[in-house]
Amino acid sequence: PVGYFPFEDGAERTWQRIAGIHGDFSVFKLDVGESSEDDVYRAGRALEIVSKLPIFIEDRHLTAKQICSWATSQRARNKIKVLFIDAFKDIIRAERNTESDDNQSQIICSLARRLNIPILVFHHVRKPDGDNSWLTGADIRGSGQIYSDARQVILLQSQVAADGSKEHWFEIEKNNYGPTGKFPMTRISNRCKWIERVIKTDAAGRVVKA
Repeated sequence: PVGYFPFEDGAERTWQRIAGIHGDFSVFKLDVGESSEDDVYRAGRALEIVSKLPIFIEDRHLTAKQICSWATSQRARNKIKVLFIDAFKDIIRAERNTESDDNQSQIICSLARRLNIPILVFHHVRKPDGDNSWLTGADIRGSGQIYSDARQVILLQSQVAADGSKEHWFEIEKNNYGPTGKFPMTRISNRCKWIERVIKTDAAGRVVKA
């Protein structure tokens, strides 16, 4: 059972994306009315199936304390085992400053400890246009307290390769309970899906391009 706050994109689009992953159809084509009859059938069937999954969604913008109340209720009623918050910047607060960020972060950490479940919080980074360097924890928006509070930090790294294509990695940049490292990923954008990319190497350990 999963609790989910899709503050940024809302419940309707979130259900579409879950169905797109499950049914393997293009969410983008469905959105713009270019789906085939087969895609529409697959979408309807997938939505029917995923709507029965134990996924509990709340997309009203809430304060951190309201998030705690909702999550506590879902933990008691539906035994949720993980909570997603997308995104940190959309949590309602009286002011937008580092002190407020610190307070929201501390409330979420306290909630995770109290409910004894992992809470995955999506957040944005600061990056000047045209900057193609690797992200670091220092690029996370807000104060350093957010980084300090997190038990694990995973960065979505994107860089332009020599041939002009874009390459992606999930980097475990901080991990209190295990190793760090990068995982090469392939993005299937019209399925809203990420797949780990297999890297081939030769006998000397050098990367072999496909």
